[in-house]
Amino acid sequence: MIREKKFVFLTVLTFLMYGLGLFFDDHFFLLPFPIFDFVLLWGALRFIFFNPKRRKLYSYLFLLGVLLKIGINPILKASLLNQNQLMYLETSVIPDFLLVFSLLFFFISFIAWNIQEKLSIHWLWHTLHALIGIFALSLDLWFILFFALLPATLLYVKNKENNFRYIWHLYFLLELMTTFMLFFVVG
Repeated sequence: MIREKKFVFLTVLTFLMYGLGLFFDDHFFLLPFPIFDFVLLWGALRFIFFNPKRRKLYSYLFLLGVLLKIGINPILKASLLNQNQLMYLETSVIPDFLLVFSLLFFFISFIAWNIQEKLSIHWLWHTLHALIGIFALSLDLWFILFFALLPATLLYVKNKENNFRYIWHLYFLLELMTTFMLFFVVG
């Protein structure tokens, strides 16, 4: 098993074991989904810095998307801002812009991967990916799950040599666990 695949596997396994441990102790299952953004950042940084041959534009674009996604993380906001600043930030459009630009950089990263690695992904897949992102922003955020699933699946099928596809797999799995937890917490 290669290093990136191990990282994704161990990350998901660790979070699931944490939830299972809480279930056995306190009879409820909870995953620490607010820290998932930081784990995704760590995974992207690991890939970029441990693979100097694979440092390409798409990996930096993905990293920029992760950094923008962290900008709306509740743990980071609560640790850096006081109550008044948090209330002002939540009523402003800044979190919305950060989310839009985060998804935009993820989308551009996927297109840049297609171009730089000379993959044969048809432009209709990119159009579908963009539409899913628009649905996620305009209708409901659970569409982000499909926004992450499409590149993870296509890159698994089209490019088995490049290990950066595991970062997309990690992004999808973390979004899947977040969606699962939010479904049970909110619903």
